[in-house]
Amino acid sequence: MLKDSNYFSWRNISEMADIDSHIVFATTLMGKYDWEEATKHSLEKQLSAIVDKQNDNLLNISVIGEFSTGKSSFINALVGYELLAVNAIQGTTVAITIIEYSEKFSITLTDFLGKSSKRVYKSIDSLRQQLHIYTTDAAYAKKIDYVTVTLPSIILKNGYRIIDTPGTNSLELWHEEVTCRAIRELSDLSIILTDATQPMPATLMSFLDNTLGESVKNCAFVANKIDRIREKERNGIIKFIGKKICQNFDIEESMVLPFSSVALTNSFAKETVNVDSGSFLLTTSSLERLLSYTAKQRLRAQAQKMLHLVDDIYSTLDNNIKSIATQYQQELQMLERSKQTDFKPFISKQIVMRQKNFLAEANDYKYKVESVCESLASNAKSCIETKIEDCANLDSLSDYIKGSLSDNIKDEGQSIISGTEAQFRELRKLFNKELKKFQKEFEGEFDKLKILSVKFNIKPKDVAVRHSAHSANIGPVTTLITEELSKENWAFGGGAAAGAAIGTAIAPGVGTLFGAVIGFIAGAAVAPDTSEVKGQIKSKLSTPLRSYYRSVVSDCMTNYNNYVNDINLYLQTEINRYYSTYASTIRQRIKDWETQHRNIKVRIQKIEKEINGLRNRQQSIKNIMSKI
Repeated sequence: MLKDSNYFSWRNISEMADIDSHIVFATTLMGKYDWEEATKHSLEKQLSAIVDKQNDNLLNISVIGEFSTGKSSFINALVGYELLAVNAIQGTTVAITIIEYSEKFSITLTDFLGKSSKRVYKSIDSLRQQLHIYTTDAAYAKKIDYVTVTLPSIILKNGYRIIDTPGTNSLELWHEEVTCRAIRELSDLSIILTDATQPMPATLMSFLDNTLGESVKNCAFVANKIDRIREKERNGIIKFIGKKICQNFDIEESMVLPFSSVALTNSFAKETVNVDSGSFLLTTSSLERLLSYTAKQRLRAQAQKMLHLVDDIYSTLDNNIKSIATQYQQELQMLERSKQTDFKPFISKQIVMRQKNFLAEANDYKYKVESVCESLASNAKSCIETKIEDCANLDSLSDYIKGSLSDNIKDEGQSIISGTEAQFRELRKLFNKELKKFQKEFEGEFDKLKILSVKFNIKPKDVAVRHSAHSANIGPVTTLITEELSKENWAFGGGAAAGAAIGTAIAPGVGTLFGAVIGFIAGAAVAPDTSEVKGQIKSKLSTPLRSYYRSVVSDCMTNYNNYVNDINLYLQTEINRYYSTYASTIRQRIKDWETQHRNIKVRIQKIEKEINGLRNRQQSIKNIMSKI
């Protein structure tokens, strides 16, 4: 049996690679930078797998082989105990068996729900008898997820965990599925057993290719039952197996060790069995070599994963530097082109075009505004006539003329102004329409000239309307009515003259017109009919009202023309303002770029320093891998 030696402990070999130091370095470096989400996820996933494997102090070695190739005998040799029953009948082991170190002999059964039950045994013999039932009885095996066995084995104490699996050429398909799951979920690497009398059959080669894939390169191979081969042919068998493995799995060099269960018998039994001595038997030296190889392969796999991670970080940072440098150089070139581009001819052309389009549409729209004004003026005149008609008698007519008529005439004039200005909204729409066309044309120049694109969020201010319609004066209306009505004889016996005098005294400025009306009322004895009076008043008011409201319409259209001219000038102002904003934006961007570029240079220098560190890490890992 093997002595308690750390020679083949993979933890000793692990110290050479200093994987822990590389993990700290990678973790620190990944925390320094902002990574793209997909890149970050990929790097973290790689690092997590390395850390998880590094934190696992045990090396999980699965033993794989077809039924009746002597897996149980080989595992017994590894652990130094006659643990597994050796049986030539196909189907010896049908459940996953995990063999770990402990000072006590125990068996733990874990079902598919994760529930476990443990039992401790006094000796290896009592444990072996019960284990045989659990691992070979199909009724038990189908209920058990896996069986964990512990025993005080020197090899296991040195950081190894052995995983026994069902054979790969079973008549029961589920046996092979159990083996595949053990390799996929539990195993770090595998020791592949083949019968020296029928080495590497096609069924085993197919299983390894489909199940292990690239991992075959890290496996160790054992030619079992070598004692059944004539001594002079053994070396040839070992070479044949190695060559077949290299050819089928594209491996430069493979490890193939001979094994004989007879050698183990000498260790366990008191009787002496004559076997060949020499390098072809699984001696302590060859066992140490095997375990050292598996440990190194585990470490090589860790180192390879770490190298891949370092390579990925390196390439990401290197690409990042190139991307940053290229991006800022391209931006500077674009800014310089933007600064040097002469937009004045383009702006002048745009001003002429936009103003021309605006004036053409504003002129077309003018006919609608005039129509609206005329309609409003007609409604205003009708409204005044309606108010006169609504007076019930001469008293109320007198009160209306003396009190509200003047204000109503003015109010109706103002309604014409308000109604017309409401139509001016269309001018603002036309203005915004041309301004947006300019913006689109201007932004099109950015793409065409490959210069800096600026999105304009400048909102133009509304142009105030110049209110010229207030200049219309109602004075001529009242004067004209007074003159016209004073010529008429509205009452007999001096009533009209007396009324005119009273009216003038009461309401100077309104004049003889209203006085005459009052006089007419005063001459009640000979007063005419109320309807007749209202009719005469409306007739006399018709011409001056029409003239007054026409003057209001004229002022409104003058106001329209003024507003069109104001907006047209403002259109030029806004286009120039947009160009001025663009030019100032370019100047500011160049200043910002200069500041950012100084910071970027410092950042690039830091990243280059990190990259140099990564190069050293890469070389260090490669050197270790070449020594393993």
